[in-house]
Amino acid sequence: MTTVNEVDMILENLEVKLPSEVVLNIKHNHDKLVKSNGSLPTGYERLPIGAVVVKIDPALIPIFSINEINQQYADPAIPHEMNEEKGRVEENPFHPDYLAKVAEIANKKGTAVVENMIMFAVELLDSIPSSDRTRLKLLGKITDDSDEVTIEFYYKKFILFNNAANIQFLVAKAGVSQEAVEEVSARF
Repeated sequence: MTTVNEVDMILENLEVKLPSEVVLNIKHNHDKLVKSNGSLPTGYERLPIGAVVVKIDPALIPIFSINEINQQYADPAIPHEMNEEKGRVEENPFHPDYLAKVAEIANKKGTAVVENMIMFAVELLDSIPSSDRTRLKLLGKITDDSDEVTIEFYYKKFILFNNAANIQFLVAKAGVSQEAVEEVSARF
């Protein structure tokens, strides 16, 4: 079976340039053929919910973006309280305000990491359906002036990875531990 990249190369190297509508039709038909016979290009997989075909490559996540997330959402300082019985000041990692702040930071950090995975590590096989572009407009996420990178990010975030099953799939494929997968899934 011809891969998507091979189809692209064939179309680019034709001596006669085809109208863009014909090229899109050829690619669309190729995508339908790949989907219908069950075989997928190397490295591509179907998401558990929605059956959209993606390639997940965690090596594409910029390490600096993860470092920035860790800096932006640093753990709060553990509060200190006077222990009257012992006559000294001690850390209190069980203070309710501290625990609430730790949970809030963990949630924000987890969301930022998943957004980075969605933005950088997920490659779409097919183009974004016009019906999903309309949904994003109705959600107020994109406008007619939105650039393709923004549209693709919001499509991935609000349509493809809007459920726990697909997020678990993404996080697991990115090589995150099962414990971390369960922790992230519990937030969604």
